[in-house]
Amino acid sequence: MRDEPEKERAETTLHSIADAVIRTDADDRIEYMNPVAEQLTGWSLATARGKGVDAVLRLSRPEGDRDQATLDEWRLERRDGREFFVKISRAALTAAVPADSAPGGEGQVIVFHDVTEYRNMARLLAYRASHDGLTGLINRRTFERAVRQALHDARRGGQTHYLFYIDLDQFKIVNDSCGHKAGDALLQQIAAIIPQCLRDQDAVARLGGDEFGVLIRGCDTGEAMQAAERIRSRLAESRFAWQERLFEITVSIGMVGIGADSESLEEVLSNADIACYAAKEMGRNRVHFYHTSDQEMHRRRSEMDWIGHLTRALEEDRLVLYYQAIEPVDPACPAPPHGEILVRMRDEQGELVPPGQFLPAAERYNLMPSVDQWIIRHTFAWLRDQLAAHSGPVPQATLCINLSGTTLSGEHFLAELERLIGDYGIPPRLLCFEITETAVVSSMTRATLLINRLRELGCRFALDDFGSGLSSFGYLKNLNVDFLKIDGTFVRDLVDDPVDFEMVRAIHQVGKVTGIRTIAEFVENDAIRQRLADIGVDLAQGFGVARPIPLDQVQWDACWPGASLEDRAAGGESRIIPFPEH
Repeated sequence: MRDEPEKERAETTLHSIADAVIRTDADDRIEYMNPVAEQLTGWSLATARGKGVDAVLRLSRPEGDRDQATLDEWRLERRDGREFFVKISRAALTAAVPADSAPGGEGQVIVFHDVTEYRNMARLLAYRASHDGLTGLINRRTFERAVRQALHDARRGGQTHYLFYIDLDQFKIVNDSCGHKAGDALLQQIAAIIPQCLRDQDAVARLGGDEFGVLIRGCDTGEAMQAAERIRSRLAESRFAWQERLFEITVSIGMVGIGADSESLEEVLSNADIACYAAKEMGRNRVHFYHTSDQEMHRRRSEMDWIGHLTRALEEDRLVLYYQAIEPVDPACPAPPHGEILVRMRDEQGELVPPGQFLPAAERYNLMPSVDQWIIRHTFAWLRDQLAAHSGPVPQATLCINLSGTTLSGEHFLAELERLIGDYGIPPRLLCFEITETAVVSSMTRATLLINRLRELGCRFALDDFGSGLSSFGYLKNLNVDFLKIDGTFVRDLVDDPVDFEMVRAIHQVGKVTGIRTIAEFVENDAIRQRLADIGVDLAQGFGVARPIPLDQVQWDACWPGASLEDRAAGGESRIIPFPEH
């Protein structure tokens, strides 16, 4: 017979815990329920005692749940019909019997707890991570996953799918004349119309700005063209009204097939973009099906033109260097000056051209080694002049210079770089070379050799665009770098996107564990900077921190004070963040 005081103590304990507890007898009839179990099931102990446990604890599997995360979750139907989701565990009770007797059963203890709020929050986070916040359509990341799956299915099953790239023709007019609120309303109106022109198995996404994507699954060219024309004509027939103004809605649609011979997601998206561009060139408000000749025309007109412009700019010294400061995320923590060298090109008319227009062509046609060498020589010349004009000891500072993948792979680059450091008399500890993650992956052996040799000289290294590749965390432990520059695509939306926030936090934690300081790119406002501070990221770069300025406007005394760090600390600076020691 069970000791009654012991039983009372046990039941008092069960009354106070947060989990629901039910105890049954050997016939699985209710003997005991704690208050949490009463609340979740809707049954009082007095009413439930003696009833079969299945009559009180009414459980079923949630419909549609097949992923591993929900296999141990159950739907609990309360007595009044309300539903909860619970996680549950069971343990058999064994009666005390003589040693020479067979063991006997004495019922079971069932412990469960309510996970409804957690489940709903997880689903909300998953929805927000996969959908556009303005239109409710799936976002670019989710759309690209769907296209990848379509590519996989086309290669295995032989079905053909089609992708549309849709761009509004006059969105800028609405935005500029009526404001961004009107632009948002227009995008929402379009997002409501496009799905009405499609089948249930098709997908539509907002890719960003005024661009939409559509994936038509399993149809022939004629059916896909009809769907594209339906979208174009329905939008052209509709009107957008805003404060007594009426606007026509027209779109240019680029269409591309996805078949067994399609090479990659990047190729499909690029070809659809090219076809959309061709539709605009032909007069807008039309559908254009991608042809190989479009690719050749586009490539020849854009990249080859830029190669000619860039070659002449190198010959005529028309590249221009800019400097962008990198600051501590916490402004109250002073640190040695830190900045990155950026490049622009001045065209024949004297106008500045941003790097995004000419560097892709330089990378494709192997001009990046020439560009990088130009940048290094001119940066070293500027730095030599600043050092010559500077009185006093050389202060701690970091000047970051980017190295492309093709430069990194050059057979003689390392020897040439060492020679230039010596010829210009540059203290190696002032230099930090930034190498992109993709460049490291494509040339790991040479990258490791370069990093180790230049670190022996005293240079530092930053791994740029960290997180953009699939193997980031795996190879990091094999690289001896000082800084991780977190890919800006995760940083710019981390305030609103919980997935991006967790990615940034994970990258920072890896850096913290490995002793590598983290730099967040694309820090555009104070809200992003505050979230980075919450995570603990060390440094920030972006227009919300400091805009790039021409390098020839940067003065040594203004950027790197002549006083040593020790003098500055003694003069009342709150804290100096030291550089990693080699």
